[in-house]
Amino acid sequence: MNRLESLGVNNPVRRVIQRHYELPRLARLGGRLAGGRALEIGCGSGYGTKLILDQMGAASVDAVDPDPAMVARARRRLRRYGDAVRIRRGTAEDLAAALDTPDGAYDAVFGFLVLHHVEDWRAALAEAARVLRPGGRLYFVEVTSAALARPAPPVPRPPGAGPLQRRAVPRGASPPRPRARRPVDDGGGVGLPARGGRAGEPLSRSAPVTLS
Repeated sequence: MNRLESLGVNNPVRRVIQRHYELPRLARLGGRLAGGRALEIGCGSGYGTKLILDQMGAASVDAVDPDPAMVARARRRLRRYGDAVRIRRGTAEDLAAALDTPDGAYDAVFGFLVLHHVEDWRAALAEAARVLRPGGRLYFVEVTSAALARPAPPVPRPPGAGPLQRRAVPRGASPPRPRARRPVDDGGGVGLPARGGRAGEPLSRSAPVTLS
């Protein structure tokens, strides 16, 4: 994750959206955990982990993130939860290495805008399925191909801002095209699109998926 992406997921606006929109919607789609054991992949600074405990009703949460700085921030944020939280450095593709996770260990797996950062996201989904108990659920919020195809709204300029900086393009040459992130176009679980559209479009089915 680069500095701009890190700023995008670690700011007050993102936390408000996560708390007041994403978690309530996921709870309506898939239900609360009522004391279950949960895992979060790509936990970042730990705010999502906190919401899984406070809003989704998990009794305990294990969480992984590949960035040591984020792991340290998450541990500081979640210190007051004591043994109910375990934070480890690791990747979504190999949960056994980070957490020594056996098959069927969790009632739920959560991912908030994580899968599009994972190089082998199919392996990450396979790991999520492996560690979920029969009947367990995958809750996620993710970017969809339909959302990426929509034009972004213009960014408002604050009063008094200077002119936009533009890079010169030689005459006759085409301007550089922005590189889009690879969309995730399949998978399963209880999902929300991250930008526009309907829950479950086209990344996931709109009904909760249970694994058996």
